[in-house]
Amino acid sequence: MHPGVFTKSEMQLSLFGNGKLRPVTCCRKTDIEGFGKRCDYRTPEQWREHQADYFASAMAMPGATFIPLVQEVLKSQGLTEGQIIEDAGFDEYFLAHEVLPQMLVDTYGVSRTAAYVKLRKFGFVVDRENVNKEKRQLRIF
Repeated sequence: MHPGVFTKSEMQLSLFGNGKLRPVTCCRKTDIEGFGKRCDYRTPEQWREHQADYFASAMAMPGATFIPLVQEVLKSQGLTEGQIIEDAGFDEYFLAHEVLPQMLVDTYGVSRTAAYVKLRKFGFVVDRENVNKEKRQLRIF
């Protein structure tokens, strides 16, 4: 999976036999929030960092406290729809990339990237392209 980091020694004992290893399917950020868009090639180091950020966003920030906290901050900023369109202007971009992630870093002790991933995953930070795609999908019904 990650050459040079996870290698298998021929002398290593295994609880599961010495059969051939099966491939592992993992989710990337674009698979989670990008409507199936393909991402550029990632190096093994970038892939491990992405997985660590995603894991931290899932484990360290429980939804029971995360959602009310972010909703409260958005309301205090005058955003009543519960989401920020990050490419709508400088203020929105600054709130989505600086203010909210830093507040989550201070509260939960996670990295800024993990905080941003969680904000995107829960739909608090969106971009115009995804908003337009969602609107088109809703028109179908």
